[in-house]
Amino acid sequence: SWLSQTFWGWIWPLVRLGSSRQLNGEDLPALPRFMQLEPQIARVDAALASSRFGAACRAAGATGAYVSSSSGTDAAPQSIVPDTHLLGVFLRVYWWEQLKFILILILKESTNMAIPMLLRAMVQFIEQPDAPWTDGLIIAVLTFLANLIQCYATHAPMVESGNIGFKLRATMMHVIFRKAMVMSNSARQKTSVGQIVNLMANDAQRFC
Repeated sequence: SWLSQTFWGWIWPLVRLGSSRQLNGEDLPALPRFMQLEPQIARVDAALASSRFGAACRAAGATGAYVSSSSGTDAAPQSIVPDTHLLGVFLRVYWWEQLKFILILILKESTNMAIPMLLRAMVQFIEQPDAPWTDGLIIAVLTFLANLIQCYATHAPMVESGNIGFKLRATMMHVIFRKAMVMSNSARQKTSVGQIVNLMANDAQRFC
């Protein structure tokens, strides 16, 4: 629940269990669905299948235009398969995460502008002895809420950027691995295993 996540209540059963015996994978709670890799990979695969790359691959497979021959060379040039920009695929798949990140930043900037205005209203209320006390109460409550929202909006972008980076790294590695599994014989001769491992281990980390 959100209450358990907020006050870290989910960790205390693990602490009590870990004090009595060694923990294993089955003792850990399941990850939330938005952090599981299977749904993210399925969304990326669906986006790739609906792109120009997926349409060209289906057309090539239906016509037999892209088949590897026994001599290790391609029977047809790879130019029939258009390039697919992964940035467009990631924008389609993770649009909600990016929109939420932008909305939190807008909320942060809004509170940064609202707090000085509330403080000025508080000073004006103090300078007017005949002002109703309800006005001061409303200003105090709004100032408290604005500071509370600002605290959340200051730290939430770091959490959201970490979640987005985690998803992008995982899906990038999946795309590279999937491409390596379907490479033709001639492409394998031009690409070494070290290059593929370097793409997954180093370049994907730097990119995300």
